[in-house]
Amino acid sequence: MPLYRLLIEGRDFPGFLFDKTDTPFGFFTTRWVEAADPVDAELTAFRSVRWEFKDILPEQKGSETEPTLHLVDIEEVDDIPEDAPSSGATWFPMGND
Repeated sequence: MPLYRLLIEGRDFPGFLFDKTDTPFGFFTTRWVEAADPVDAELTAFRSVRWEFKDILPEQKGSETEPTLHLVDIEEVDDIPEDAPSSGATWFPMGND
């Protein structure tokens, strides 16, 4: 089965995660997955990210901006490096631009 490297961006995550309640945060993360095709790879990677962050996010209220995930890049690779991260993210405060 093919192997993929995916770069994912998260947007509009609540700032309380970083003690900055008025500031939404975003992140970038890389996921490495084995999947039948690129579409399945994207779904698998998104599920992985959602599962990882589900315990730190409160239930959404109707008026709040919902956090979103976006595929930035996907690449089929020959193998997954032994030291490839399978969790974590690089977070940043989102500006008002």
